[in-house]
Amino acid sequence: MRIFILAATAGLLAACASQGGYQARSANDPYGYAEMQVEPGRMLISYRGDTSTPRETVEMYLLYRAAETTLEHGHDYFVAAGHDVDAQTRLEQTTFRPRFGSTYRTISNHNAAIDIVMRDGERPKNLANAYEARAVREALGPRVTAAQRQ
Repeated sequence: MRIFILAATAGLLAACASQGGYQARSANDPYGYAEMQVEPGRMLISYRGDTSTPRETVEMYLLYRAAETTLEHGHDYFVAAGHDVDAQTRLEQTTFRPRFGSTYRTISNHNAAIDIVMRDGERPKNLANAYEARAVREALGPRVTAAQRQ
């Protein structure tokens, strides 16, 4: 019975420690979003996903954070002046058998960055890289999952 309780407790702790949710990056956790004001009305925002966060999710969280930041600064829409996504990939040994050798799996995590210019008023219809902040927040909000903190 004691072993079962210990195993169940360990499983709960591992679940609480899992990453992959929407969060601000911190000194204790290198995953999530970070932002820096480059000049008035212009922000550089990045999102770093862990190995359990797919590229599509990283990009969605980045766009969601751009909308939140725009609204927090009292603006109505933002223009994506630049955007970049990259993946960091490494091999991890999964098994080793003396006569058969090793097997490996590929582990990746994705990083994305966006340079936004925040503006007031109605979004220009002819700018494909302009986003209405409230509409983005409302559309993506239900798909954003907050990270579980320890």
